[in-house]
Amino acid sequence: MKQDRPRRSSRMRLPFMLVLGLCVLSVCISGCGTQGTGTATSHAIASTQSTAPCVSADPTHPAPSPAPTALTTLEQAYWCLLDHYVTGKALDDRVLLNSAFSALVQELLRKGLDRPTAMPPALLGDRQADWNAFSAVYQRVSNALPHNADLQQDLVAATMRGMVQSLHDNHTTWSIPPPAEVLKQFPNGAFYGLGITTSASSGPSFLPEARPPLFVTEVQPGSPAERQQVALGDIITAVNGSAPFTNNQLNPGVMAWLYPQLSNNAVVQVTLMRPRTGKTWTVALTPTLFAPTMAPVVSARVLSNSLAYVKLTQFTPDAGDQVLKAINSLHVGDHLRGIILDLRDNHGGSPDGVSQLLGAFVHGKIVGYLVDGEGKRTALSTTDTVSLLHQPLVVLTNRGCASACEEFSGAVKDLGIAPLVGTRTAGAIAGTASDYFLNDGSMLGITMQFGLGARGEKLDGTGVAPDYLLPLTAQDLSAGHDPDIEKAMSLLR
Repeated sequence: MKQDRPRRSSRMRLPFMLVLGLCVLSVCISGCGTQGTGTATSHAIASTQSTAPCVSADPTHPAPSPAPTALTTLEQAYWCLLDHYVTGKALDDRVLLNSAFSALVQELLRKGLDRPTAMPPALLGDRQADWNAFSAVYQRVSNALPHNADLQQDLVAATMRGMVQSLHDNHTTWSIPPPAEVLKQFPNGAFYGLGITTSASSGPSFLPEARPPLFVTEVQPGSPAERQQVALGDIITAVNGSAPFTNNQLNPGVMAWLYPQLSNNAVVQVTLMRPRTGKTWTVALTPTLFAPTMAPVVSARVLSNSLAYVKLTQFTPDAGDQVLKAINSLHVGDHLRGIILDLRDNHGGSPDGVSQLLGAFVHGKIVGYLVDGEGKRTALSTTDTVSLLHQPLVVLTNRGCASACEEFSGAVKDLGIAPLVGTRTAGAIAGTASDYFLNDGSMLGITMQFGLGARGEKLDGTGVAPDYLLPLTAQDLSAGHDPDIEKAMSLLR
């Protein structure tokens, strides 16, 4: 007897691009309860939290108005993580607070503002007492510094990031709301920066396999880079006169220029070489805000008169229906002899969309597992109400395929549905997450369940390896040549 599929809450996600605006992508799995009910040790005392609890980011709870981040915000996030993180009941609060204090000290050192009072408090594993000790030291350090609003904001933001990053979880994140004037100008959100993605970058981090040359892999529409006619495959030979690599090691200072912070609008001089023509020139790019141009979720075209090429940019809950509709719109009919599904740079989305799309190729299979804080596994299965396509499939992946995209790719590989062509996926598939508002209007994303692959394996941190490794080169992109598609076509002959 077939088990009913469990209700799938929230989403699998990866914050790959900086989108300014509080776009709520999911509903909360459970409401925010009384803070501090979990205990790290048997002698922990009850919470006397002085701030209001975090609020689930769903349509019934509008976002708070943007305000400066304060110590009360940090306290709110501390209890929110302990109450709602997947292992929050067993989480040692000292992990959060020690990392937060370390981040505070690092920020003081960066600013040349180290203070004698900036010494970590003794933490005993008692959640409330440890917070009291931490906040007292933080307040003493803060009071000894210049009363500058920007400085205080930088310090508390660095401390918050240190606390969140202590979990080493790519689905637990903290994002600051944009200034009110930005929201007014870009009510649907905006990108900030030069508008390029490079061969060395994967979302907010850099790829360990990055090697020279550094080249452009994406140019965002409406961006400074597009206006200066930067193109795919252009090799970046220098940024502000500095080479991207030294002794084959990526230069972090160069990458900081290419991916500036919101407050940094200094002109960036980028020297480029176009492989297709050999032309070398320098462009002056000024970081700016620009409206995102969203690609269609699904697009399709016919290759070699009988192959359906389908590009899926995100996993919506009805991803399976959308892909089937796109294939039918090609009117190939009985001549169809294979499908190429391009998931490159698909940053994830709904786990329900994963199950639905897999249901177009196989029925009655477990595609993965969700694991709660107590280690209980819930099996996730294909959506068997979707009509089977009965067609051979090849899936294209790269380092931009993340989260739900990796759940799909991993199931395709584990279940032997189709070969994968391209490069390894991002390895950013911690699990399902929900969002919570904090009192400064910022958003705290918290992993609620861990995710495992169809065989019960952990894909987070490793990703899914392709069956045919074919990384794109600068020459390929500049010439408009796509060896991944060519390999997929050869496999379907």
